[in-house]
Amino acid sequence: MSQTSSTDFLHMLTPKQRLRLSMDCPQHTLRRGGYLFMPGDPCNGVFIVMSGRVKLSRVQESGRELALGMVEPGEIFGLECFQGVSERESSAQAMEDSRVMLISRDRLQALLAEDPQLSLRLLQLLGEKLRSSQRTVERLLLKDVKARLAALLLDLAGRCGTREAGGIRLDVRITHQELASLIGSTRETTTATLNQFRRKRLIAMERRQITIAAPDGLQQLAS
Repeated sequence: MSQTSSTDFLHMLTPKQRLRLSMDCPQHTLRRGGYLFMPGDPCNGVFIVMSGRVKLSRVQESGRELALGMVEPGEIFGLECFQGVSERESSAQAMEDSRVMLISRDRLQALLAEDPQLSLRLLQLLGEKLRSSQRTVERLLLKDVKARLAALLLDLAGRCGTREAGGIRLDVRITHQELASLIGSTRETTTATLNQFRRKRLIAMERRQITIAAPDGLQQLAS
């Protein structure tokens, strides 16, 4: 299931470009739950996830956290810095022990100037991210919690799942609160819905490990 993503920026670089960036750009290590940046922090460049996973989110006026998405290894985020934004408008939090690379605005601009084809690939990547955001908004606005959660689990299975005898095991350990923030719900409702899925044998759960036991059943709920 897991494979190179169409939004994997690191995979788009040549070995020489990756080597130069690794020599020129600082890397930061985050423990699970640690924040890379918060709203109001200076926009000092973009980031690439080298290992681990990072959650992007905002806090609504009600105080509820709304997750904007999850960033996988190889993916780039923080591109709002290229829109003239001086401060971060969201937060980035490690979902597991993670390592990220910071690429300054000037360094990325120089890299793109050296390789026009990379600029084109980055535009295509941004287009895919926009389509993904549109699908997320549609899911949040038009579907109930069961459908949103089923769709999210299927998305996670496609992005970070390993097929086993009992189904598709998600290779990311994720809390009920994190799932809730990703579907715009509460932890209590999300936990209750997961338990319904488990009773119907759509999924299996052990601690924070989720296995998709019946993908077709989840697909019916998500549609």
